Amino acid sequence: RSVVDYASQLCVTPQHLNRITKKAMGKSVSELINEKLIMEIKRYLVYTDMSCEEIAHIFNFHDNSYFTKTFKKAVGETPKAFRKQQKELYLPLS
Repeated sequence: RSVVDYASQLCVTPQHLNRITKKAMGKSVSELINEKLIMEIKRYLVYTDMSCEEIAHIFNFHDNSYFTKTFKKAVGETPKAFRKQQKELYLPLS
């Protein structure tokens, strides 16, 4: 998930990749990577029954508390609270 890795794959420098994405998207490469990461984590939380720990592991968070902190900073609530809220909103009551 590093800018250097993406830049290397595209055969450009990290600085050049950042200039391009800032101009085109108004955001840095790091911001775009983090947005995509959070979007994928949300998808796993809503559409799978995997535990938060399993999801953290899939996305290479080796510390579950760091996973929770990162998610909460981006979304405003913990992964468990997000999952609960989404299931209450979108799943019909049985």
